Amino acid sequence: MIDKILGFALLFMLLGSFFSVLGNLLATLMNPVELKVVAWKRLGVSLLVLLVTFIIAYHFGYFIDKYEWKN
Repeated sequence: MIDKILGFALLFMLLGSFFSVLGNLLATLMNPVELKVVAWKRLGVSLLVLLVTFIIAYHFGYFIDKYEWKN
């Protein structure tokens, strides 16, 4: 039960941080020069959250097949 809850939480964190990275990348590209420093910092934080979430999910084995397929 805890395994499924943790899996869904990591899935939503991956999706949320992925869309956050996309939004911050768009903001970085479209902002004027004086706001680009702030946008680059926000993009760096979003990428860090995405990377840490991916590493945690990979460590717990959510990217490998945990169960055998029965034919």
